[in-house]
Amino acid sequence: MGQVRVDPDKLEAAADFISRNREAMERVIRELLQVTFELQMSWEGIARQRFFDEFFSKWK
Repeated sequence: MGQVRVDPDKLEAAADFISRNREAMERVIRELLQVTFELQMSWEGIARQRFFDEFFSKWK
């Protein structure tokens, strides 16, 4: 098996970049969920149920 050689500074920089972006993406997801739940509270009927069934099936 081949060896992977990575400069430790580059590896740490990449890990920091991934960590910062993960946190940003989690924040965006929380905001989208909040908007979706607010929408759910004001929407009625079968279209609402179908939308949210599909939305939550994709969320998993």
